[in-house]
Amino acid sequence: MDQESNSSFSLFYFIATGLALGVGVAVIVIVLINTDFGPTYSVELEKPESIEIKLPRVTQNDPQNLGGETSDLTAEIASVAVNSMDQQDQYPVSGWNAVAFFGGYVDTIGVDGQAVPAATPVRVTKNSILTLSGWAGHSEFGMKFPKILFTVCDTVIGMVNVTNQRPDVIANVHNNLDPAGWKADLATSHFPVCPEPVLLAWAMAPLGFNIFPLHGGRVIEFKESSQVNAVALANETAIGFIRPTDRMAPDMKTISVRASALRLRKCGGVDCPVLGTLKFGIYQGFVIESANSWSLIQIDGTVGWVATNYLNIDG
Repeated sequence: MDQESNSSFSLFYFIATGLALGVGVAVIVIVLINTDFGPTYSVELEKPESIEIKLPRVTQNDPQNLGGETSDLTAEIASVAVNSMDQQDQYPVSGWNAVAFFGGYVDTIGVDGQAVPAATPVRVTKNSILTLSGWAGHSEFGMKFPKILFTVCDTVIGMVNVTNQRPDVIANVHNNLDPAGWKADLATSHFPVCPEPVLLAWAMAPLGFNIFPLHGGRVIEFKESSQVNAVALANETAIGFIRPTDRMAPDMKTISVRASALRLRKCGGVDCPVLGTLKFGIYQGFVIESANSWSLIQIDGTVGWVATNYLNIDG
């Protein structure tokens, strides 16, 4: 193994930390709704607290995406399964911890089958169906996010699983992000009412109570319409509609490093960049994910991938 070299590398605590909502969410909203949806592949973004990161902007060449040719959904609008919930099942987003690190993009937004131009308010009626698609994942360590939740007026109004393959994200963001894609349909009849509604998307961490904002939040503008759509809404999210109270605090593990200096890498593979090393010894930490003989771990503020066969994990 390599000679030990201490790494002071530190990132956000994926598991147990997060920003208190309130001011943090207000700052995130300002950043998100002013994001440019230009067709560039790489842009430099800012996190709150002026911490800069590089996050590739990727778009999927998929005819189902509404960023290209508009698909005609009017024939299907009489009955649609949605990922939003009735208002009696919704709850405040303040139960989650909002982390100041962007976790992906809302690539496309459509209203009743018509694509919404980039960086513009989303104009809807009380009977509209919004179709959104995008990707989610941690760009630096490839932590996969299992679900996307949607908020309007600081209220969680819907949720969808991250299940779609995105080869472009694997190639341009992180090779562990499979799956990374998602697609959701939201009924505006489920939206709560507030003076200036903003639709935001958040990626849910695999453990704990953290959520990561996605780029692509939009202001919602309701317009009057005399048309009454006879839309039958069948919710397809009810079983997987998670509240913070449904989750347990993550279990701290006893992690024993059996190598004199175990490499800590950016991804799970011998060709991945080395971030530092862990000394031989016993640590308390979290195992975020394990795949193909590699484990993504967090010990104090240090996060990275290590070869699993050099670890003993208890607890």
